[in-house]
Amino acid sequence: MKETPSPAENTARYAVTGPAVDLGALLREGECLPGVPVRIPLSMLAGHGLVTGGPGSGRTRTLQLMAERLSAHGVPVLLADPRGELTGVGAPGRGGERVERRAAETGEEWAGLGFPAEYYALGGTGPGIPLRATVTGFGPRLLARALGLGTAAERSLGLLLGYAGSGGGAPATLDDLREVAVRCAGAAGTPATPPAAGGPPVAAARAVLHSLADPARRGAARFFGEPEFDPGDLLHTTPEGRGLISVLALEGARDRPRLASAFLMWLLAGVGRMLPDAAEHAAPALVCLVDCAGEGPGPLAAGDPEPLAGTLRLLGAKGVGVFLVAGAPGELPPEVLGRLAHRVHLGRPARRPVADAAPGAAAGPDLGTGPDLGIGEAVVTSLDERGAPMPPAAVRIRPPQSLMEPLDVAELDRVVAGSRLRERYAQPVDNKSPGRPETA
Repeated sequence: MKETPSPAENTARYAVTGPAVDLGALLREGECLPGVPVRIPLSMLAGHGLVTGGPGSGRTRTLQLMAERLSAHGVPVLLADPRGELTGVGAPGRGGERVERRAAETGEEWAGLGFPAEYYALGGTGPGIPLRATVTGFGPRLLARALGLGTAAERSLGLLLGYAGSGGGAPATLDDLREVAVRCAGAAGTPATPPAAGGPPVAAARAVLHSLADPARRGAARFFGEPEFDPGDLLHTTPEGRGLISVLALEGARDRPRLASAFLMWLLAGVGRMLPDAAEHAAPALVCLVDCAGEGPGPLAAGDPEPLAGTLRLLGAKGVGVFLVAGAPGELPPEVLGRLAHRVHLGRPARRPVADAAPGAAAGPDLGTGPDLGIGEAVVTSLDERGAPMPPAAVRIRPPQSLMEPLDVAELDRVVAGSRLRERYAQPVDNKSPGRPETA
C-alpha cells in the first residue's frame, strides 16, 4: 500500500520556480491542499495544450481563468468565443459565499478584477469590432477551406488570384474575385482573357464562377473585404504590463464552422509570420484559447487535421501557444493530440487510457481508480521548466476574478464604441472607390 506523500513531498513534486499560470490547488484523497499550487510554467506554454470536459464541468470558467492569469503575466491572449460566454472577462466579477469559499480552499484571497479586453466580431456579425480579411490576404488554400471547396477548386483559385495580383489589383471581396473570374471566363458577354495574354485557363475561371454561384456560399461575402485586420493587433500589452485579451465572437459563423476555422488559422499564421524563430521562450508571445467542443466552430472543423498539426509545430517555434478545448480527447485526431503537451481534464476522469495522457507523461502518484471530481476540478498533466513531464495532479481550479457571465449588451457596446481600434476597422472600405487598382 502506497504511503500518503508528506506536505513537503507534495510541494516538491509540483514546484515551479519561475513565472507560471496558476490553475489551482492539489487535491489529495478529496482534501484540497491550498499550500500546494499546481501551475504551468510560462516558458512551456508554446508546447500547446488541451482542456476537456463535458457541459457543466467548469470548462468555460477554466478558460476564463487561464486568460486572466496569462494577461496578469503580460501575455496577450486570443480568446475564441463561439457562444458569447466569455465577454465578462473585461469586467470585475461579483463575489459571493461560493466564490470566496472556493478561493480560500485553493489558497487565494479573491477580489473582483476586470482585465484589458478588445471585442471583435467575425465579419461584423454581432457586437464587437468587425474582423475581416481580404480574399487575396486569405490565399487560395484557406479560401478553399473557408468555402468548403476541394483541391481542384483550390488550384483554380490560386491561378485566378495569381493572375489578378500580377495585373496590379488584389481582390478584396468575393465580388472582386467574381469579376476577375467573369473576365477570364468570357462570361456575361465579355471576351475571355486567353492564357497567352497572362490569363488563367478558362476552365479554371469558370470553375471559380460555378463555386461562387452556389447559394450555400453566398452568405460568406460579409466576412471578406477591407479594411483587413492586422494580426499584430493581437500582440498588444497595456502600459501597466498586462496582456491584452482579444475576445473573438464566433456566434455569427456558427452555421459556417469551416469559415470560422479558416479565419482562426489565418490569424495565427499572420501572427507567426511576424515573430522570429527562437529555441527558447521565457514567455509566449501570444496564447490562443480555442473552443472546439460541441457545435462551436474550431480549427478542426475544416476536416483535414494535418494543416493544423503543421501550424501548431510552426507556432511553437515562434513562441505562440494554442490550447484547444474539446468535450473529450477522442474528438481530436492523433496528429493533433501528439502536439499538445499540457492537459487539463475536467470532470470525473475514470481510468484514463494511456493515449489520453500528455506525451511522455510521468507515472505520478496514484490518483485512484476514478476520483469523484466536482465542478471545476480536473486532472492536470503538464511539463516542468526543463520540459520534463510532471506527475498527474488532481486539482481544484481557482475561480476567475472577472465577471462569470456575458457582459451586458449595452455595456459591451459602450466598451466597443470607446476602443481605439474601432475607427480603424468599423467601416468597410468601398472597393469600387476611386484610386483602387483595377483587377484586369
